[in-house]
Amino acid sequence: MRPTNSRSGSDSPWRYLRSRPVVRRGLAIAAPVGTILSATNQYDVIAHAQFTPRLWVKLLLNFTIPFTVSMVSAALNYGAGRESTHQQNS
Repeated sequence: MRPTNSRSGSDSPWRYLRSRPVVRRGLAIAAPVGTILSATNQYDVIAHAQFTPRLWVKLLLNFTIPFTVSMVSAALNYGAGRESTHQQNS
């Protein structure tokens, strides 16, 4: 179900991307993927407890990137859904 924009009456992609199910799905993807990436790429540093600001940035990116990919995928899927709906209505 896509939320509608009450001002224009049309679907808003930004509202859709901020909807709870889409954000939840992004977080559900980012958590395991980020953990696997962190363990794979930074295990030796984490195991020796050598936490530096640079490592924290890397760890943050390990979770941010899959979340961003999930959100971009949702946005593209949203756009594709709108296109197919317009084609069916024509």
